[in-house]
Amino acid sequence: MTMFPDLRVHRVGVREEGFWPSFTDIMMVIVMIFLMAMLGLLLRNMDLVGKLQAALHEAQQAAQKIKRTSSANQDLSSRLAQSEHDLEMMRAQLMDVSAQRKAVEARLAAAQQAEASWRQKAEQLQRNYQQLQGEKQSLDDTLTTLRAQLEQNRLAAEAQSRQAAEQLKQARQQLQQQGVDLAKLRAALAEQDTANRLLRDDYSELAAKYQRLIRPARSSLGKVVVTVRYLRRDGKLKIAIQPPDSKGFIDVDSVRLHQMLSQLKQKLGRKLYVRILFPRDSGLSYNEAWRITESLLRLYDYYYQE
Repeated sequence: MTMFPDLRVHRVGVREEGFWPSFTDIMMVIVMIFLMAMLGLLLRNMDLVGKLQAALHEAQQAAQKIKRTSSANQDLSSRLAQSEHDLEMMRAQLMDVSAQRKAVEARLAAAQQAEASWRQKAEQLQRNYQQLQGEKQSLDDTLTTLRAQLEQNRLAAEAQSRQAAEQLKQARQQLQQQGVDLAKLRAALAEQDTANRLLRDDYSELAAKYQRLIRPARSSLGKVVVTVRYLRRDGKLKIAIQPPDSKGFIDVDSVRLHQMLSQLKQKLGRKLYVRILFPRDSGLSYNEAWRITESLLRLYDYYYQE
């Protein structure tokens, strides 16, 4: 058996120091620690990249929201400007509306008094109607009684059938006549109710006319006359005014008209006489012309001033 010599140096020392780790084992441990640290850093970086992507996405959404909010703010600014313009127009019409409100309140008070009177009349008509209903029920009961008697007469004697038939015919004619009278009465009640409503609507206008009738007649004698003309063309209201110092009409809008009349009222006071013209082809209804006339006269004419 061939024996090979042991070529390792310090063989005896190696046997004695085998308890301590070799340099290769130490390096392997260091490499493993390094790899584990790298793996931890890699996982942490992946988590940070995910959070960064989420933050970028939220930033993009926030930028889009800011853009939409800026557009909405611009829209609101334009609406606010339009609302301020409409408010100025409404202020210009406020004087006319205030005068109309006072006139309406006065008419409403008169209408309430008239309504109380007409309500009493309506209650009386209702009582009359109930009385007629009672009379109709009585007639219905009478009709039932007559029919029973006719049936008994028919069963009692065949010889008296012709006479009974004639009586039944006469009774039916009477009932038909009563039905016609009742229908006429109901129609009359309906017409009376319609007339009551019409009278209620016209009462306020009649009261206003009565107030003007008991006052002295309105006259332009000794007054400064200002003429206002109203026309409607193509659905639009056209207004023209002739001042005291002008020979022709000047086309104005509603706001300018009230400004000029207010200045003349401050200057002339109780000497201002407002004449309102509605040509035959003006295109305005009677109610529209009446409202315009009532409004302007109460605001500016000397006759309606306190």
